[in-house]
Amino acid sequence: MPAPSTRLQSLINTALIPGAVDQVINYSPATLRLLGNAMEWPVGSRLERPVKIASTNLGGAFTGLQEFSTSDVATSVKLTYDLGAYEHPVVVPGLEKLLNDGSEAQRTSLVTYKIEEAKAEVASGIATLMVNGNSDSDFVSIRDIADDGGQTASIGGQSRTTYSSLQGTDTASGGTVSLTKIRTLINAISPGAIAGGYPTFALSDQTVLGHVESLLSPIIQAQYGASGYPQLTLKSRAPVKGAELLGASGFNAIVYAGIPFVADETVTAQALYMLNEDWLQWYGKFDPDLQKVDLGSDKGVQTVYHQAPSKFHGFNWQDLMRAINQYGEVGHLFLFGQLASWQPRRQGVLTGVTGV
Repeated sequence: MPAPSTRLQSLINTALIPGAVDQVINYSPATLRLLGNAMEWPVGSRLERPVKIASTNLGGAFTGLQEFSTSDVATSVKLTYDLGAYEHPVVVPGLEKLLNDGSEAQRTSLVTYKIEEAKAEVASGIATLMVNGNSDSDFVSIRDIADDGGQTASIGGQSRTTYSSLQGTDTASGGTVSLTKIRTLINAISPGAIAGGYPTFALSDQTVLGHVESLLSPIIQAQYGASGYPQLTLKSRAPVKGAELLGASGFNAIVYAGIPFVADETVTAQALYMLNEDWLQWYGKFDPDLQKVDLGSDKGVQTVYHQAPSKFHGFNWQDLMRAINQYGEVGHLFLFGQLASWQPRRQGVLTGVTGV
């Protein structure tokens, strides 16, 4: 019989600490927050919601017996989003499972490891689709939603040329980023300072975040020197001090105009997104014939996505089945759901940022 595989040997060493730590999964705070605050897919085959796309312009002041307008003006259309699906196989070789014995203190369960590994890889794979999109994907992305129609001509099944109010704000930076350009983007997607209309989250890669940090360097040195960087948690809309996390996990943020800026490893280079999460939701769907997945477990592989406990995330598990012509078992992890925005005009992106 051949020696146990490298993977199996790494899981049954008698000095092994149970549980494995991820070294390769990309870190996406955007995906973490979307999955962690997911909403339930409503009854029906599609996500549908009417949205107002124009004003009637019928009202007005009058005097005496002035005749009123009784015109009927169509002011709404229906946005529609279809279900997206993502699959990841879980393959367990029979001989490795057979040899993966011993006490829990001395081993990491091969089956548990493989399932948890699949959870993390699906979350990482979907992160790229959620943020940047893919022409071959059925998932709507943040990039699609924030676009002004130049790349994504329609959103929710409606033309952005026909209905300009469905356009996001997509602005070329011209190579540099400045506080003026950031403020212009904020103003373009915000209805003043009205509660619920202001951006809640800014997203970029580490390089662009470094450019923003250099613009704010004097402020950062003055405000963050004593208490460190503010922390943004899974659910918080406003950053908190590290000492106030009270056991919650957080990630570093730079704050400008009350908006937390964070780095996301899945964001395309040179892009800076400005998002309003009140109008950006992930809807997860479950198959009643499959098992709902617990994202909170960290017994197999510890990754950031175990911090996303929403019960509506949409992860489904099809249990392991014995292969017919092989000594092994195969299961499948599915993610069903869709990213939707009912107000794309509240999302924006600054592209081509290469410096300050």
